[in-house]
Amino acid sequence: MASLDGLTRREREVAWLVASGMTNRQIAERMSIAERTVDTHVQRILAKSNCATRVQVAVLVAAGYG
Repeated sequence: MASLDGLTRREREVAWLVASGMTNRQIAERMSIAERTVDTHVQRILAKSNCATRVQVAVLVAAGYG
């Protein structure tokens, strides 16, 4: 089952920004980190949460899973 339970604090922050509809570039600018770092966070979020897409992550965030 998909869940956000295993995410780090930083990954949760990125997941929330993904759920708000921001692109990796926008997230990088907002967090003052490299876009590649955001991409790495997103990939880890997808793997840890058992999600295949950013939309699925957004649904989990909106539903409060984790």
